[in-house]
Amino acid sequence: MNNIERTNKVYYELYSKALGTLRINEPKGWGDDTRSFKRDKESRAIIIKTEIKLEFFGKAAEFISTIFRGFGVSERILLSKYEKDVKSINEKWKLRYVQEIDLANEFKEDSRTGAVTVKAKEGGLFDDIDNRYDEEYNILDNESADGVDIGNLVTSKLQTDEKELFIESLLEAEEVDYRINSHSFRDQYVTTSRSIPLDEVFISDRSSIQDPSGLNEAKHNGIEDIDPQDQFILNSDSKKELRIKLDLYFTIKNIDRHRARGFVLRVYFRRAKKVNGDIIFDSAEELISIEDPEDKIGQTFTLDTFDRDITVEEGESLSFIFTMHAFLGDGIFGAGEVYTYLDAESKLSIEDKTKFPTSINRCIRPFDLFDRLIAKITGKKGLFRSSIFDIGGEYEGMVIDNGFWARGFPDVYTDKDGEEKRIQFNTSFKDAYNSFNYLEPLCWFVELEGNKQVLRLEKATHTMQNFVGIKLDAVDDISHESSGKDFFSSIELGHDGDLDYEEINGLDETNGKSKFSTHISNNDSKYSVVSKYRTDATPYELIRRVSFSEFPNKDTPRDDDIWIHDAKKTSFIERKYVHKLWFDYFDEKPTGIFSPDTAWNLMLSPMNRLLYGHGYSIKRGLYHYPNKSVRFNSSNANQNLKTVKDGLQLHEAGSVKVREMEKPRVEPEKTTFSFKMTQEIEDMFNGITNINLKNVPNYFGLIEYSEKGEKRYGRIVKLSGNEKSKLEIINAKL
Repeated sequence: MNNIERTNKVYYELYSKALGTLRINEPKGWGDDTRSFKRDKESRAIIIKTEIKLEFFGKAAEFISTIFRGFGVSERILLSKYEKDVKSINEKWKLRYVQEIDLANEFKEDSRTGAVTVKAKEGGLFDDIDNRYDEEYNILDNESADGVDIGNLVTSKLQTDEKELFIESLLEAEEVDYRINSHSFRDQYVTTSRSIPLDEVFISDRSSIQDPSGLNEAKHNGIEDIDPQDQFILNSDSKKELRIKLDLYFTIKNIDRHRARGFVLRVYFRRAKKVNGDIIFDSAEELISIEDPEDKIGQTFTLDTFDRDITVEEGESLSFIFTMHAFLGDGIFGAGEVYTYLDAESKLSIEDKTKFPTSINRCIRPFDLFDRLIAKITGKKGLFRSSIFDIGGEYEGMVIDNGFWARGFPDVYTDKDGEEKRIQFNTSFKDAYNSFNYLEPLCWFVELEGNKQVLRLEKATHTMQNFVGIKLDAVDDISHESSGKDFFSSIELGHDGDLDYEEINGLDETNGKSKFSTHISNNDSKYSVVSKYRTDATPYELIRRVSFSEFPNKDTPRDDDIWIHDAKKTSFIERKYVHKLWFDYFDEKPTGIFSPDTAWNLMLSPMNRLLYGHGYSIKRGLYHYPNKSVRFNSSNANQNLKTVKDGLQLHEAGSVKVREMEKPRVEPEKTTFSFKMTQEIEDMFNGITNINLKNVPNYFGLIEYSEKGEKRYGRIVKLSGNEKSKLEIINAKL
């Protein structure tokens, strides 16, 4: 009689892609479906498992047997359980859970009765994501992993204004023994040119600025056959606005002449351009002129006033040179020659101040990205939910793109050889989830929406709420133990992109990877959140300047890299975003960086994420000493940035007091106890509580129990067992 009563309250369905859906009678063993709960380390959600052994008869057994023999274990069979909602007026059926039939390990068939025995395990959407968690997909492709058409990717627009970069090259030489040689000529007035001595300190743009190391040993040609490689320090590949400053000091040590007269030693700034493969000298500006230098041996000459803004057109070249003018006469022993010996010191700085126009390119909202990845995995769209990434959420303005999109590449283009090429945008659910965890700890889990499973991504605090969800009266076997992994001695935050920018030196980028230390020295637990997606704005600006329209056949090392942009929506109709700047967050203009008015992603710097994103999570093992500090150790980026928010100044290379961090949700202590699982308690675990007009599973709230006459509180870590259950919690910090 009890069986009939319960049968009227439940029914089951079997589903496979090959055979469709079959509604069946309840299998034998269905009543032993008490669930276990465990907090998953990867997703930070509460994973519910219902591993039960089931025996099927009739059409259900035939269904399972047909799949096993026809498809092996590659064809999935899902078992769904539906229950009557006795709390609703008309007692509608609602989905209780989705299980997967384990054909690989538990299939057994009785040839006499035809019964099939299998084991069911947690299945459905969670397993779909978990099984393909780290598989990369090209999200531009419109087919799922199983070949289902999932439609076009939903994109938005990102307007990127110029981020001013400090791009400077420095060439320098100190006390160089230097010689200008003439060729041997008879009865000719000769001009002999040679570059001033310069050695590389750093060069920001190697495509434009030559490395002049070794020019001191270069040929010293006559004007008729000047080798431009001996002369020029800049060959511009595009129009540039430059600030150039030259300091030059030289002493005339000696002049050795043979049948020569009429000496003049000059220093020139010279422009040239290449026309039909030939070097054409446009102009030569005289900077220093020394007549009769032979009479000035031992004297030192100085040039420290060359400091100017210069426009260089595409294809133009610049150089600074010494010239020696002399008449070379004839004699019994041959033509005349001149050797001029100098002791020279020079310093040349070239700052690139070229302005780059605003660009508007494609981007993706995180909400659309995760929905796309779920569709790639499952073949189904519209299964993603998130209050933080949806419209109105705290992170609704975050967007991502990659290097190809930053440069304005279309999905399909024709290369220089006339071949059709396709770009890709590759990522995995794992990389997307872990990268956005850099903002702050997040969690993802599967929930039921009517009779449909959806995946929800929220802040990790969503699973650690402060309402009492489950009350336990009588508990036994209480024990406590420390949670050593929650006492962090070191912290690592940032992204793992390479900050070795070939195009720029004098690193100004603050968003790299930083390491911090705490006051805990007797434990080696590390708190590490390192994003696969980049947050550094400098290389994004550099790659944006290599646009598809101007450089369609040029590759860059960061074309496939993905960036997170801290942005805000400017147009709902166009789905258009712009970067947030310092005034969107901070009390005053940041210091310690070049051009703070054009800098973006400042709130994503490691120190800002440490305090405003991960502070409460880090504090769980540090709160005992509120006046201690988390201190900066090292970074691969510039750490001069200082920001002020709500009156509190943060220095990237500074420290944060423990008391300044948000209150933690847990303590570094675990408690384990046992209790008798009653129907009332099971209903609490399966129930929901309405918090701020939203239904929240009770197991996301507090576990209340009594110990030594006092009420204690914790957050679920693991629940196992049937009638006598064992519960492990981590103590709540209230």
